[in-house]
Amino acid sequence: STRGREPRAGTRSGSGFAEALTSRARRGQQDVVGNRGAFLSSFTSDAGDAATGRLLSPEFLLVGDCLRLLVGGGRDPLRLRVSLLVDGKPLFSETGTNFETLGRREWDLRVVPGRTARIEIVDEATGAWGHVLVDEIVQRACACSSRKQL
Repeated sequence: STRGREPRAGTRSGSGFAEALTSRARRGQQDVVGNRGAFLSSFTSDAGDAATGRLLSPEFLLVGDCLRLLVGGGRDPLRLRVSLLVDGKPLFSETGTNFETLGRREWDLRVVPGRTARIEIVDEATGAWGHVLVDEIVQRACACSSRKQL
């Protein structure tokens, strides 16, 4: 969860996440809804949808039954996505729906208990809806509603 603080140290590349953490839409962007406070956005005030970049979290241990997150922005599974990487390969991945509404997604972690993973957020799109929004990345002990796996 971002919960109003900067993400722990990971790697950041490109201009799309230069001002990643925000609590509202940026100049030139439609209103963002569904966020729980501050959220990550690859839409920038200067470049808008043209900004691109990548965020990669530090490694963390998968301890819950599911990982819940909120995702919004453009719909482009190849160029706009948030992914759970296990052994450096995407196990789960989500994209937006061409709306500035952050919607809940769930990943069933019971398929990889006790493994280490990383979250990767990618924006390689430069056209209309060329941005991704992410908030509330949380591991939970819960019954996941899906087993959507790549």
